Amino acid sequence: MARPTSAQTRRTRQKDWRPAFLARLAQDGDVSKAAEAAGVGRATVYEHRDQEPELCAQWDEAIEIALDRLEAEVVRRGLEGWLEPVYYMGEAVGTVRKYSDTLLLAKLNARAKGRGYGRQDMRVEVQVEDARKEAHRRIETSKLSDEDKAAAHAEVDRALDQAP
Repeated sequence: MARPTSAQTRRTRQKDWRPAFLARLAQDGDVSKAAEAAGVGRATVYEHRDQEPELCAQWDEAIEIALDRLEAEVVRRGLEGWLEPVYYMGEAVGTVRKYSDTLLLAKLNARAKGRGYGRQDMRVEVQVEDARKEAHRRIETSKLSDEDKAAAHAEVDRALDQAP
């Protein structure tokens, strides 16, 4: 049986990287990491994207999947939050749930732009006093010590007093 020519081997190798590349790209949309996972260079994947309409369509689909995943994580962090450890004198003494209003506002703004609203047409205003009340409520219902609660209240007030 004849051995494949270098051109045949190269064509086979070039086709083999696509599934690994697209699978990794769909995770978070990072082209560099996807190319590395597939064992090819960034220039190679971009060159093939420009030359192969099918790869271009698959690439776009992988990016959409990645964006959906990232969007879901933004919403989760904004609505469900995450637990962060609380330390006292260098020792973990509990956890506090943190939320990201900033991520939700960014998502809301992006959705508004997608619906045809420009930045000047739709302004997302943060209601500082409502945010202050909610932050203080969350601190009071946490398992922090009274001393840590006082420090947290002061930090919230300091941060929100600087808000626009």
